[in-house]
Amino acid sequence: MKGGIFQLGLLLFAVFSIHAIRIIRTPSIKGQVLPAKNVKNVLLVSGHDSVKTNIVNGIFNASVSPGLWTVIIRTNNTNIIFPSVEAVEGVNNDLGKIRLE
Repeated sequence: MKGGIFQLGLLLFAVFSIHAIRIIRTPSIKGQVLPAKNVKNVLLVSGHDSVKTNIVNGIFNASVSPGLWTVIIRTNNTNIIFPSVEAVEGVNNDLGKIRLE
């Protein structure tokens, strides 16, 4: 019985470790929009996949799958588009400060 519990514990540890490694390697795209008061949200599109994220204090951050993404910053007046942002596994892409005029 103790051997079975020990094996179950090892199995659970292995499953959690695999998922933790996958989460750590998930790429993200982030940036800061100034001024943030006119920004509605940020939409990231790659093929049939899309991620919508809100702006918090001018900052957005979205976890995405690897590949090429189009980043659309939606404002009250217009949309700002970054057509080709590459998300690489294990890399956090920072678009830096994006100034709206």
